[in-house]
Amino acid sequence: MNRSPLRHFPLYQTRDANAACAFLQSYFDSDFEVTDEAPNRGFTVDKAILRDMTLVYSVASFGFRARVAGSAVVQQRICLSGKGRVTTARGGADIDTRQWSSMSPAGEGGYLEFSPNYAGLRMVVDDAVMRRKLGALMGDASVDHIAFGRETDVRSPAVIQYRRLLSFLLSELDADGPRAPGLVIDEIAEALLVSYLLGQNHNFTNQLVRPEPTPSRWHQRLAEEYIAQRWNEPLSIEALAKVTNVSARSIFRSFKDTHGCSPFQYVKRVRLHHARAMLLEQNPDMGVISIALKCGFQSLGHFASSYRNEFGELPSQTARR
Repeated sequence: MNRSPLRHFPLYQTRDANAACAFLQSYFDSDFEVTDEAPNRGFTVDKAILRDMTLVYSVASFGFRARVAGSAVVQQRICLSGKGRVTTARGGADIDTRQWSSMSPAGEGGYLEFSPNYAGLRMVVDDAVMRRKLGALMGDASVDHIAFGRETDVRSPAVIQYRRLLSFLLSELDADGPRAPGLVIDEIAEALLVSYLLGQNHNFTNQLVRPEPTPSRWHQRLAEEYIAQRWNEPLSIEALAKVTNVSARSIFRSFKDTHGCSPFQYVKRVRLHHARAMLLEQNPDMGVISIALKCGFQSLGHFASSYRNEFGELPSQTARR
């Protein structure tokens, strides 16, 4: 079986055929059937719960078909190996490594079919959370329904950015080290949702592609002060929109023009400077790992590489000096 990118977050694993089927029958509730037998019905599920999304990895050595009911979540299914097919009232769509993925909006049910050894990743986001993020991007909190289209332009910059961020997020979750997701992990997931909403075709796409007016320096200053005061708290696009009273897209554009980075990259820099100050204090109770965790970095490798990019030396070198 494939190596799970969420191996540090195990939920269920069995190589017992009856146990595997019982688990899947309880999950899908009804209309579950094995379509391709395998000598050993291995089944694995790993699940990482982040602040505003859940990532689920699953792989089964046997093929199966099941019916899923509509729910209050948006799901993006991403094929890592094997083949699958999703059939809903909107029609059918194949899932493989070439077609890459299929999404199910909130409330949409249908049938899933998977080949033996299909390995997939699901991004699961509560529909209310998705609508709130979209409202913050547009500066309009009145998003009551997102009607996602069937087609996704995999060549669009936002989708390319989404895939890049997803790969980076998975690499961070796969890294050895502390397992509790930190601030940086949650904000990578936040940026992932922004890219997702910008890249998917839905009933608000036209509003998102319109040029945003550049906010005043005062609005950006409000965002910078908010970040400075709450650098050790998770940053969200809703908070930026609320504190500045303009759309999050405007603030993103302003930070890009002024600092050459997004607000999430900016707050990361702020945390790195706080980490440097702690390292220079030479507190014997605060080692490099403790400081990395205190500043929201789950992966020591990510912290060290980011620190070196910012200051030209490793955090251990700063601590020794």
